Amino acid sequence: MLDAFWLVCHDDANDDDRKKAFLLLLDNDHREWLGPKLDGLDLHGLDFSSKYLHWIKLDEANVAGADFSNAVLTRSSLVTVQFQNADFSNADLSNAKLLRSVLTNAMFTDAVMTSASLEQVVAVDANFSGANLAETHLLMADFSGANLENADLSFCNAEAAIFTNTNLLGANFDGAFLFDADFTNCNWWRAKGISPELITDMMIEYAPTEDADSELKDDYQKWLESSDTAFNPQDLLDPIKTY
Repeated sequence: MLDAFWLVCHDDANDDDRKKAFLLLLDNDHREWLGPKLDGLDLHGLDFSSKYLHWIKLDEANVAGADFSNAVLTRSSLVTVQFQNADFSNADLSNAKLLRSVLTNAMFTDAVMTSASLEQVVAVDANFSGANLAETHLLMADFSGANLENADLSFCNAEAAIFTNTNLLGANFDGAFLFDADFTNCNWWRAKGISPELITDMMIEYAPTEDADSELKDDYQKWLESSDTAFNPQDLLDPIKTY
């Protein structure tokens, strides 16, 4: 075990030896990951479920298809990592750093990601349903086609984030910073916590487009007809009318 820990903490070992040593430490329930250098390792498809990986550093690693369900990855460094199709269900990624990582088709259902950094991630078609993303940093993150149903995004910074074709049913944006975010053809009107002033702007700029799914268009019309805060966006252009 001491030899294995030495290998993962020094640059002299090659990637194969570091990977074997890392897996040996995992099998023996090792829990000190602040020192090990695991950058760039190929760990795709491996099972890390329920593992304790606090402070782990996996920058530029390939863990596509890996299972991190119920794992603890608090304060981990996961910069520019390949996470395609990985499973983070019920995982704890509080204060983790995922800058520019690829999360395409990854599963984050009910994950805890409070105060995590997801700037410039590619989370296309990823599933964040029920996830806690409160106070996260989502600058220029791409959530196109993702599922954020019932996710908590309160007080997040989503400046210039992309929510095109995203499912936002029940998502909580209370206190979120949404400057220059793109809500094209997503059901933003089914989210919670968006200010009335911003809803006014979004009705003009982000009503479903002509090529939007028919179900989305129908749902938008139902919302317009039933919501107390919804009204004809053309009226907003009349300077005589005040609300």
